[in-house]
Amino acid sequence: MKRCFQKSSFYKGISELLDTSRQGYKPPVKSIGKVKEYTHFASLKYCTGAETFYTYDPQRRRLQNLTVNSGGNTIMDNAYTYDAVSNVLSVVNGASVPQSGKAGGQMAHTYTYDALYRLVSATGTYTGADNKTASYTLAMGYDNMP
Repeated sequence: MKRCFQKSSFYKGISELLDTSRQGYKPPVKSIGKVKEYTHFASLKYCTGAETFYTYDPQRRRLQNLTVNSGGNTIMDNAYTYDAVSNVLSVVNGASVPQSGKAGGQMAHTYTYDALYRLVSATGTYTGADNKTASYTLAMGYDNMP
């Protein structure tokens, strides 16, 4: 993978990611597209050639989809759903299962909340190259406050 920024880089803001004024410095982000109605990103193009695209719900401005393309392949295609108070209910990556030996894969996560909007459970599945699979379940409990 082409390295185009220092590992120890810490960026103070998004404008610094695009700053090319320092001699010998290659910023990790080549361009940023913004949604005109508000300040969310519509896209980021990295110096590695990868591109990330974001779509938002026009009513609540919540992230609906995040897609990452690199090398002519979609490596991430996350769709997000939310409840009425904007808790994340699910994240599903619909990208294709990668070729043998390659990183990435399909995944799905679901979340449930109690009446106080606290996370009470989560489940997830993953399918990767070479028929690799993984899954998890999480159950949360909370103490009563005195």
